[in-house]
Amino acid sequence: METDNATNTYYTARENIITLVVFDPGRISFIGRIRRVEYEKTNFPWAASGRALGTGRREGLTKLLVDKETKRILGAGMVGPNSDELIAEALLALEMGADAEDVSLTINHFPIRNFRICGGDD
Repeated sequence: METDNATNTYYTARENIITLVVFDPGRISFIGRIRRVEYEKTNFPWAASGRALGTGRREGLTKLLVDKETKRILGAGMVGPNSDELIAEALLALEMGADAEDVSLTINHFPIRNFRICGGDD
């Protein structure tokens, strides 16, 4: 793990996958493959989450990058409270070669913050 204490940024890189978290009050988290491919992106505003509405914490956004052909997850970015913890499920999906549908079909108890990855509580 590399650390830049001046910017409060922590990141790791291995086997063409990079993770990055900026621990500022807004929390910025990113994971992704380091390669150039055609991709599609989806955005999920956390304000659309039932958990966000119930807790009054509506700020935040998740963006998924998926391979245009295979629909496998290539990366994810999150901005918002606890994004540094929420990014773990997206990283696991990336490591396993999961596609966006695999993640959306994952059963979690409701309401859970991780629904914010693919908008599973819509």
